[in-house]
Amino acid sequence: MPVNRERDSRAFNTWYFKVVDPAERHIWAIMPGACLDRQRGASFCFVRMLDGVTGRCVTHEYPIEQFWSSRRGFDIVCGHSRFTSTAAQLHMEGPDLRLTGELQFAHSPQWPPRPWLHIPRGPVPPVPLLEASHRVLSPDAHITGSLIMDGDEVVFSGGHGYIESDVPTQMAGSSVWIQCNHFDEPDMSLVASVSDVAVAGQLLRRIVIALVSGGAVYRWTTWNGSRLTHFMADDRHAEFTVTNGHHVLEVWAGGGALAPRMLPPRPGVETSVLVHELDATVQMRLISGSRGRGTVLADSRGRHAGLEVAGDTVLLSGSAEPEYLSARPAQ
Repeated sequence: MPVNRERDSRAFNTWYFKVVDPAERHIWAIMPGACLDRQRGASFCFVRMLDGVTGRCVTHEYPIEQFWSSRRGFDIVCGHSRFTSTAAQLHMEGPDLRLTGELQFAHSPQWPPRPWLHIPRGPVPPVPLLEASHRVLSPDAHITGSLIMDGDEVVFSGGHGYIESDVPTQMAGSSVWIQCNHFDEPDMSLVASVSDVAVAGQLLRRIVIALVSGGAVYRWTTWNGSRLTHFMADDRHAEFTVTNGHHVLEVWAGGGALAPRMLPPRPGVETSVLVHELDATVQMRLISGSRGRGTVLADSRGRHAGLEVAGDTVLLSGSAEPEYLSARPAQ
């Protein structure tokens, strides 16, 4: 994927690999990225490692000359590590972290192949100013391989992963992102994003949600007429109810005390706080009908979920708490 150099004096791209071993004792996110700046000497690339169990967060930066990206498909090199949609080859060496090894990914067959269905946070076709594009490459990847961190080998074969790419040129001022593929129900995965984006001097709420359940893919998006009937969020949890006229989805997600807090190197982005949790809990319910009064199609609890809260969450909150939240899991 080529780095986007348009629209701004700086361009920021990142890719996100979340991996969980089969014993579910290691929950990591590996994030390669590149920041291009027209100012001489200010560009760089990096690989960041997040540990969802311990809260450890380590970033290794490299000269921009050590970044390479293919124009024919997803294939990038950051420093001495290489990433594609089917493999990650890690070689991070430093006094704060030594991480080496290779993981391979087999993707979920349920995920649609058409590219526009892979975009959980934009762009919204009727509003071309919404530039941030998060493309889900795999909502539930099956992993083979192992990584060695600081001399200890962690075998990920048989575990689950999640892969997305992020090419923002205009980021949302406030946003909430939830991802989970470790539900009680097998082969279920959820990706959800709600954000307030400034467009022509006004805030526009953008909704992009995809749920894989029972071999089907359900979608709630701004451009298919979906709307939130409830939303609340703070720096430890998010909850929402959304309808698309055919199905209602109710979700509660809560993080833990060890959530890494970080301000990533996203040029031009002003956020009051960014919390990225890798080991959150998700409770979801899918109901047929437009008002959630039909048949319950799925009711499941998820673990090891990704939860990201950025910006001023007061802008995101609204409406009263629905009845289903009285049975939500303890925070």
